[in-house]
Amino acid sequence: APRQCIELHFDEKYSIEPSWECKFDHIEVRDGPFGFSPILGRFCGQQNPPMIKSSGRFLWIKFFADGELESIGFSARYNFTPDPDFKDLGVLKPLPVCEFEMGGPEGIVESVQIVKEGKASETEAVDCKWYIRAPPRSKIYLRFLDYEMQNSNECKRNFVAVYDGSSSVEDLKAKFCSTVANDVMLRTGLGVIRMWADEGSRSSRFQMLFTSFQE
Repeated sequence: APRQCIELHFDEKYSIEPSWECKFDHIEVRDGPFGFSPILGRFCGQQNPPMIKSSGRFLWIKFFADGELESIGFSARYNFTPDPDFKDLGVLKPLPVCEFEMGGPEGIVESVQIVKEGKASETEAVDCKWYIRAPPRSKIYLRFLDYEMQNSNECKRNFVAVYDGSSSVEDLKAKFCSTVANDVMLRTGLGVIRMWADEGSRSSRFQMLFTSFQE
């Protein structure tokens, strides 16, 4: 769940074909949701890996085995712990439901819609999504007209993300939380814009022009 980290504990039942730099059979663990997220470790041999802790709400784990030597493999347990960056917030209120449907050949998506349309107050933490649907056989181009994160470079506190085709993590196209945001061209006709801001980042804002186009 949001605002939690993951602890991964390897059980005693552990044995993977040993090799130099674990080139053959191995487990790879990364800190994030992707195969290119920062690597936390690559493990093989008879020695149990240490406890692994993520910095955020995702861990990526890959097990690779070739057709040669075999061993018993591994077994691991995971549990969730509160994200230490959020420890001062006490009991978390559920976030307000905050979604918008947009469409047509072009339009403006902007953070002021959140308060203007009564989705959340100016002091509540928000996790808002705008679903933009282009006309049939069209794709979407997104251009930032205004963008500022109140806590720049603090992605756990505020960000604007762009998804291409759905709002699931594998369709994440770009995520902005620093001082600049660049234009994004989508390969599908469904764009999802997501804005996350905690209680102390509600001055974060953005305004974006979407245009549909046909190749």
